Amino acid sequence: MIGFVGVSGFGVRVAEDVGVCGRGQGMVMMAAKPLKVNIDMKGTPVWTLREATSEDAGKIAGLGEVFSAELVDSLILSSEGTALVASVNLKGGEEGGDQAQLSNVVVGAVVPNVSKAATVPGGPADQKLTMSGDIALLTVDERMPEKEDVEKKLLLGALRKLKLAQVSEAYVTIKKGSERKTVLESSGFAASSEEDDEETLFANLVSLNPDPQKKIA
Repeated sequence: MIGFVGVSGFGVRVAEDVGVCGRGQGMVMMAAKPLKVNIDMKGTPVWTLREATSEDAGKIAGLGEVFSAELVDSLILSSEGTALVASVNLKGGEEGGDQAQLSNVVVGAVVPNVSKAATVPGGPADQKLTMSGDIALLTVDERMPEKEDVEKKLLLGALRKLKLAQVSEAYVTIKKGSERKTVLESSGFAASSEEDDEETLFANLVSLNPDPQKKIA
């Protein structure tokens, strides 16, 4: 199943993302403060969509706490260059109180697992290699402003990279009732199969023309 983190509620990053105040015998949960990212003249958060590298593995693993850094690194290396991250520059005072601006902070990622298979429909003359992409991980920091927009652009960017890499189909398995189904369907995925409490959605990259409407650095 996909390592989705955030909207569907895997319960990760609780200690870091919310504050807890004691009040008598009870506890009061406080909402996480939005990250202090730079904004443009229109008030839109400024962030960069770029290819992921092995150097990002630890940061991505820290975001989701679903996969280890070693596994994320392995997925990135096998992704055929389709793994992407969202990075921002944070204003002073974030992440430990350092007043200097922090640059290139990873706040989201999408990591497809690309697999190859040989098909022989009619004999050696018809042999061909097909590739498919399993969206193994999609995560965005809960504190990121306009989180849903970042999430969708990451996903569309990965689909675009997969198509350019000659991958014909992308798929993802989610729990039934997951709120992530909305962003998946709006990005070109369609439900195809169900089993127990899971369902698998597919995106036909031959017919789709995914566009994140954001430059991939």
